[in-house]
Amino acid sequence: MFKRWTPRRVAIMRRIRVVSAVLLTFVLFAATFFIGVRKTVALEINGEKSTVTTFAMTAEALLAERHVDVKTHDFIDSSSGSRLENNAVVIFKTAYQTAISINGVEVPFWTYATDATQILNFFDSARENSIDVSLKVNNIYDKLSGSFAINENGPVTVICDGKISEAPDGKLPAASILDQQGITLDKEDRVSVEKNSDKPILRVSRVKHEQQTQTVPIPYTTQTIIDPNLEEGKSEVRLNGRNGEKIQIFDVTLVDGVEESRKVVNETIAKDPVVEIVAKGGKKPDSLSDSDSDNSSKKQDSQNPQSDNSQSDNNSSTNPAPSADPTATPTPEPQDDPTVDPSPSPTVNPQPEPSPAPTVDPTPEPEPEPEPSPEPSQDQWHATPLEAQVYAQAVAAQRGWTGSNWEAILFLWEHESNWRWNAENPYSGAYGIPQALPGNKMGAGWHDNAAVQIQWGMSYFSSRYGTPTEALRHWKEHNWY
Repeated sequence: MFKRWTPRRVAIMRRIRVVSAVLLTFVLFAATFFIGVRKTVALEINGEKSTVTTFAMTAEALLAERHVDVKTHDFIDSSSGSRLENNAVVIFKTAYQTAISINGVEVPFWTYATDATQILNFFDSARENSIDVSLKVNNIYDKLSGSFAINENGPVTVICDGKISEAPDGKLPAASILDQQGITLDKEDRVSVEKNSDKPILRVSRVKHEQQTQTVPIPYTTQTIIDPNLEEGKSEVRLNGRNGEKIQIFDVTLVDGVEESRKVVNETIAKDPVVEIVAKGGKKPDSLSDSDSDNSSKKQDSQNPQSDNSQSDNNSSTNPAPSADPTATPTPEPQDDPTVDPSPSPTVNPQPEPSPAPTVDPTPEPEPEPEPSPEPSQDQWHATPLEAQVYAQAVAAQRGWTGSNWEAILFLWEHESNWRWNAENPYSGAYGIPQALPGNKMGAGWHDNAAVQIQWGMSYFSSRYGTPTEALRHWKEHNWY
């Protein structure tokens, strides 16, 4: 039976068509989004390759999706850049810390190289600048730093106890090569890898300790006294000084028979020093005595005999005598006694006071012996600008930043800090080779370790700009990066 088209039915059908269109559009959009977001990616994790499908938008998100623990120094690279795209290639390498010796100072170096020779190749510029570089294998049995091969591309020269041999299979780790050569390590022996004319050398350095005894003089001190009986400006040695002696026992570290360092482990005083006593004069020149003064007065009176009479006459004229009393008995005038000396009696000098005891200056305390300079800590590396550049070039080369990228790093850090580890901007407080602001965001050791500063600076280039050349472009436009 045919249904009549009423206005209500027309409205209902219209609504159905609209809803259907919306649903169809949504389905098409979802399908398109699903197809566009879903990617097939080639993933390589520490050399193991696989093909995976993912909806992740970045390489970091992909690794988190695969439950890969990513740490600060690990290497992540995506062929499609910061945004993950279909058919991209993502490479992840777990970094481990080795120790590089640069001119005798051990410096941490984060790497993901698969053999020791590859690490040393990053430091090829060191030889051009006459900088001694070697790789320390502090624990040859360590799962990470001791398990890498020495040379994947050929044999290895082994030097131990003055003997030179060759290990044909350089792909083995240090422990296996030494076992093949019949070399047994003591607890403190050192293993290092170096290059000589592009040939890798595995070197074992024997570390021994021995005690040595040494007699060291103790300098005597000088004590000064002030003697009032000794003429001023003169000095006399009242007691000769004599050096003492102390016996020191050293623990001496020998590396392949050559002394590397020594440390005092015991110290005893064998003979005390004798203090030297020096007397300095404190007596001033004598002044005129009282008797000399009296004699001078007598001489002056004898030269002027009329001085007293003149004074008497003057007094008589100015002060007339009172009228005489006729009843008063006249007082007889004193007659001169020829036996009495009319001159005043000389003044008797008092008895000299006893001389004060010599004044003793306080005994100067002996100056403390200068303590030996502490050995540089592994948490500190005060690199020279040239050493810092060699290290930075190795870190950059490991990231693939050579050529123009390395030139950009040279330019930026030359203008920012002149490659000085302690460079500090007095206005902003930016610190270190990369001029981080604030400096402490570079992490532990930021204030004294050039390696920490350089590693952070490289990570900053990567995370903020992608490459050093992009950082340099920003710097030239804004005068900061």
